[in-house]
Amino acid sequence: MKTQWQTDLVNYFEKCLGSPELPGETPSEKRAASKVRTHLPRLQELANISSRTNFYKVLFSVSEQRVSNDAEIIFLHSAGGSGSHWVQDLLLKKGLVQPCGEVKFAKPVSSIVSRLKGTERDVALNAIHLLNLSDIDLNSLYIPIVNSSHMSGWKMSDLYRGKKRNVLLLRDPVDIVMSRTFRKNSYREFISPDSDDQEYLRKNVSFVKEFYRKAIGKTFDLVIKFEEISGHEDEVIENLKSILTRESARSFMCTDFRSRNFDNKYKGDRSVDNQFIVEAKNLLRQELSVFESTNSGFSVSFG
Repeated sequence: MKTQWQTDLVNYFEKCLGSPELPGETPSEKRAASKVRTHLPRLQELANISSRTNFYKVLFSVSEQRVSNDAEIIFLHSAGGSGSHWVQDLLLKKGLVQPCGEVKFAKPVSSIVSRLKGTERDVALNAIHLLNLSDIDLNSLYIPIVNSSHMSGWKMSDLYRGKKRNVLLLRDPVDIVMSRTFRKNSYREFISPDSDDQEYLRKNVSFVKEFYRKAIGKTFDLVIKFEEISGHEDEVIENLKSILTRESARSFMCTDFRSRNFDNKYKGDRSVDNQFIVEAKNLLRQELSVFESTNSGFSVSFG
């Protein structure tokens, strides 16, 4: 590798790939390492690069070219369970935006990136985002990357000095807590396997409160409310278009929101007892009331 920070990043990636135990002190960090372990080899195979050393060289080269080309990163900030992956898929419809899901920012990676400055830091952050794509091709040199970030997105956005857009996706906090508690079973098994429903619900209430706390005082290029999308499709499409600065990307939105069912709350393999919905509402009203009088540019509302 050309520089020490590249060597440090590669060493972390290789540790994720080769260690019997996933590196990381917390379940979240282990989940980040797990994503590297499953995603990097698949991406290398799709890129048809046999040598991992050559793959890393391509990764950093494309990252440098993205910075030189002023290719954007769009940080789609939301609390998990807000519909961000659906919005991200929406941006993919015309193939002019590349979604990379939620980009994890594990402590070892954050430590490496945080001590960098200027262009080197931006190149490193682009490399981390590229590793989360479904493929690296010529489009990766120019097309905006969309990171449906949760907590880690705040720091990455603050560190990044290249061309970027910050979009906030809001949803009724009760719906977020219900989705996180009862609809993301694989995540729950990884992050909090020993919690019962009530304990896990309270953890998710705390998570939503922390998300709003971090959002207060931030500036966003666009705020989207999940509940207001249906019936206002054209307006939302135009707003999403307007935040993209590349002319080649301005026609990316051409889809129909009406195909989505907006009446499927709390349905699925498992029904949600009313007591949990009532408890979530009461807890959230109590925990989020502190934000109601802020001049944050958005409001905290309940269905």
